[in-house]
Amino acid sequence: MDNTDLAKGATVVVVGSGAGGATAFRTLALAGVDVLLLEEGSDSSSPLGYHGRLSDLTARLYRQGGLTPVMGTPPFAFGEGRTLGGTTEINGGLFWRTPEWVLDDWSSRGGLGHLSPTLLEPVFADLERDLRSGPTRTLDGYDKDSELLTHGARSLGWNVVEAQRVVPDCSRSNQCGSGCATGAKQSMAMTYIPEGVRAGGRV
Repeated sequence: MDNTDLAKGATVVVVGSGAGGATAFRTLALAGVDVLLLEEGSDSSSPLGYHGRLSDLTARLYRQGGLTPVMGTPPFAFGEGRTLGGTTEINGGLFWRTPEWVLDDWSSRGGLGHLSPTLLEPVFADLERDLRSGPTRTLDGYDKDSELLTHGARSLGWNVVEAQRVVPDCSRSNQCGSGCATGAKQSMAMTYIPEGVRAGGRV
C-alpha cells in the first residue's frame, strides 16, 4: 500500500494483522465494509521470505528481536510477531478451542456471559474448517521423542491428547518460529488476509 491509498481513508481501520486483526479484517471485508488493515511489519508471507539466517529472520519477524520483557516473578521474554500475519507467522500453529472453564471465568469475572460454549460452537467449527485444524500427524523417523513421551505418559496412566495444529501438510522442517518456509502453516497471511483482500479490503 502506498501513501495515496492510505490517504483515501476507510470506514474501518484495523490495527494489527495477527489472529484477531486479520479475522476482523476478513469478516468486515466479506460484509462489504470499506476496511483498511494496518501492519507495522513487512509482508514476508511468501515461503521465500522465510529463508535466511535465523538471526536475520528473528530481527525482521519479531518485535524487538523476540526479546520483549514481561516483568513478573520470574520475568521472561515474550515473542510477538512484527510482520504481516502477526504472531501467527512465528508460532507453532497450535489451535485449541477456548476451554469451558475459561469461558465460565470470563462470564463470572468479566461479564461476558453471552460467550457460552453453545454460542461459540459454530464459530470454533468454522475456524477449524477454514484453517484446516487437525491432530498432528506422526511421521516415521521424525517423531521418536513424541513417541517416547506418549508411551511414558500412558504407562503412568496419564491422559494423552494429540496437539491440534493448523499445519495440515507439515514437512517437519522445524522452522515454525522463524516462519513456515514450506507454506504449510495456515497463518493469517496465508488465509484470512488474502481472503479479505479478494473481498475488497486493503492492506
